[in-house]
Formats: sequence, structure tokens, C-alpha cells
Amino acid sequence: MRLCDVVSVGSRLRAADLKELTHDGRKSQFAGLFEGLRDIHQSYTIEVAGSPEGLFGVGPAGYSERAGMMWMVGTTTLIEDASYIFAKSSYWVVEQMLRNNPQYAYVHNYVHDENTIAVAWLQRLGFTLANAYTRHGMNFLLLIKDNPYYKDV
Repeated sequence: MRLCDVVSVGSRLRAADLKELTHDGRKSQFAGLFEGLRDIHQSYTIEVAGSPEGLFGVGPAGYSERAGMMWMVGTTTLIEDASYIFAKSSYWVVEQMLRNNPQYAYVHNYVHDENTIAVAWLQRLGFTLANAYTRHGMNFLLLIKDNPYYKDV
């Protein structure tokens, strides 16, 4: 993932992704994206016809060495023009991310409850709904996936 990809996708985010990135008082979506990119172990740019239309990756959750945070943001072009191809290839990429990060016993993501596309994507990838909570007046869902490649170090 290149910095120019972050700027390109970040300036054209889907409304649901924008809402998640700015929910806790961040001044812009870029603050959330750059904050998340700081400690990423593995990340990808999703291109549609040569243009960056999505970003996703995995990094430490911050509260436990055994927990990874898997995330994805995208543009409407990704959803409207390439959702089938992206959904189909996501499974393989996520498996590789889990295999390449055996330090995580599990990965998870907090998704705004209105972000039904992200919830459906994570559930198709084998994530299960674990919990719901409210933060800053917004409802979020916690989705978790065990890492079959986990190795306790």
C-alpha cells in the first residue's frame, strides 16, 4: 500500500467507512487512516481498472499481543463495479494474512451497525458476531475470527 493510495481512497470513501473513521472526534478520515497504518503488519491496495478503490490490512489491536485488528475501507466504485471479484478473492487474501501473522490467536474488527456491507463481507470470511456496544452515541458490532495458524511464542 502506497501513501498515494491512502490519499486517493481516503478522499473518496463510502459514507459508512467515512462515518466509522471519524466517529470519535477525529478531524478527518485521514487521521484515522494514518493512525491505523502506523503499526500495520500487512496491508493491500485493491485496484479496479488500475485505480486504487480500497485498502485493507491487519495489525496489532493494541490491548493484547494475541489480538489482531483486520480492517477494510473502500470507495463506492469498489462496491458497485468490483464487489464480486473482491469478495471472491478476499477469502484467499485473508487466509494469507492469517498465515503470515501467526502471533495472533484471533483477529477482529469493530464495525458500525449501519455498515451492512462490511458486516456481510466479514461474515462471509468466517467472522462471527461476538458483541455490540455503543460509543459516542453510535452502535458498533464486534466481529471475531480465530486464527488457525496461531503459534504461541
